[in-house]
Amino acid sequence: MAMTDTGGAATHATEPEASDSLRTFGAVVQALREHAGLSRGDFAPLVGYSKHTVASIELGRRMPDDDFVERAEAALGNTGALRRAARHLSRRPGLAAWFRRWARLEAVASSLYTYECRLIPGLLQTEAYAHLFLRRTGGAAVTRELVDHILDLAEQRNIELQIMPLVRESHAGLGGPMQLLETPDNKWFGYCEGQESGQFVSDAKVVSMLQMRYARMRSQALTLEDSLSLLRRMRGA
Repeated sequence: MAMTDTGGAATHATEPEASDSLRTFGAVVQALREHAGLSRGDFAPLVGYSKHTVASIELGRRMPDDDFVERAEAALGNTGALRRAARHLSRRPGLAAWFRRWARLEAVASSLYTYECRLIPGLLQTEAYAHLFLRRTGGAAVTRELVDHILDLAEQRNIELQIMPLVRESHAGLGGPMQLLETPDNKWFGYCEGQESGQFVSDAKVVSMLQMRYARMRSQALTLEDSLSLLRRMRGA
């Protein structure tokens, strides 16, 4: 499955479990936002992050960066509460060192390209699917909810989703999952994840090669319309 996102990024599947301090910080953000009479949709453009990123922070699933803290403070009255709470933020171990730089860039990326062949990409996962993947519980209802969630996301103008058909004997993505992103200052980086480690790619020549490979995959995959049609058939619609 290949996904192109030209907006803010959401939570990633390899994030560690939220700590109490992350959940507490998120609860403070939510309380101040609601006190200000702002929905997540209203608040997101004020801080320059997507509604999904705001939700992830409020639920304690994502570590807020300094920019978020400062922008949220300004949008919510400059009470100082978020700055003070941010000093005590911590997360449980689990985010590998080779992923940290990518995660920071992903949070502010203006464009994000993801190809995944093993499971539904983290940015498209539902909470139930994440629990299913970790705990091997669930069933048809979880899959149906996941497909509905993906179809809803695919309706957004900044998200394009394509599926690589299983019947294709060879395609440019046989080397495995990969991600590409563009920063707000128009720099490109890549990330490739293996079983034991990941590779952060900053070399322009290698990034260019990955971009060409990704473009080739998009031409070999189902069209946007055919991909969504396949998902609807899987859903039973």
